Amino acid sequence: MYRYQRTNIGERLSEAVEIILHVLDFDITFSLAPMSNAKRRLELILRVGSDAERDSVMERLRQLGFDPLAMKVGVLLAGDIESLRRLIPTLTGAEIESLPVPTDLAPAVRSIHVFGPRSVHV
Repeated sequence: MYRYQRTNIGERLSEAVEIILHVLDFDITFSLAPMSNAKRRLELILRVGSDAERDSVMERLRQLGFDPLAMKVGVLLAGDIESLRRLIPTLTGAEIESLPVPTDLAPAVRSIHVFGPRSVHV
């Protein structure tokens, strides 16, 4: 009959990662210093009405030096607050839900929604 021993999965996983990193000779260090507000990353969803509008918005964002990602609902734009201020000068990083649409994008963009950065847990 099969018997198993209860273990803490988190501990076992942590041990496995340490062994793998040791075998691969990786040296990973993490900085716990807080980021300045200007270096914090945000993700913006620019909602558009049609594919043609999405394409024109993406072209305009590329001209401004951004690397937008097409989505079904519009355009995903990610970056640090400092670089996103080129598009939205009033951006502070404290915005929680939505932002005003810049005048040069207003004909195509219906709304801009703010999302905080996704976090990775190690």
